[in-house]
Amino acid sequence: ASKTELNNLQVGGKNLVSNSAPISTENWSYDDSWGVSLVDCAKAPNAKAIRVTAKKNGLTGGGTHKQPIDYTKFVNGANYTISAWIRASKQMKIHFRQETMDAYNYVTITTEWKYYTFTHSINTSAPYHSNVFYVTNDNNIVTGDWFEVHSLKLEKGDKATDWTPAPEDVDNKIYDVESKIQQTADAWTATFASSGGYNLI
Repeated sequence: ASKTELNNLQVGGKNLVSNSAPISTENWSYDDSWGVSLVDCAKAPNAKAIRVTAKKNGLTGGGTHKQPIDYTKFVNGANYTISAWIRASKQMKIHFRQETMDAYNYVTITTEWKYYTFTHSINTSAPYHSNVFYVTNDNNIVTGDWFEVHSLKLEKGDKATDWTPAPEDVDNKIYDVESKIQQTADAWTATFASSGGYNLI
């Protein structure tokens, strides 16, 4: 690489998508022709993956899409990189990108887990803002066909980096732990008070 290329290289890191490992189907959207479920996956960070299953024969589009945490903070014209691990019940072609990118990205997925990445500049005036996994019109989809996704990451920069949870997900986990500790403490306090306290003599 030239000095100019190295100087222009931007390495990201912060994941701009929540529940991306995933831990639930929350905010993994889909249309009526597809269903979304959470399945076991030993290779995923939380041992779970999103499965997107066809409900009809002959589907020529659709799938699932996942909104970023806050697309209004995207920097217009800057490069962003989307990455994910994907596999399918059979070989199929899907459209995989962040919708604010001014380019289409088609990938062929197989029955083996494979890591896919795509980097492009962002257009903040784009009408749609989701991270999309949509099948194309040349797959011969039949009812029950599926594809799975885990470790989705969207980050600012030119290079895909290792999956990490969004900071908001980490904050939520800390809050959940603190809430459980507080609930336990409150329960012990209530028990202590209702019993009149312990006799220390």
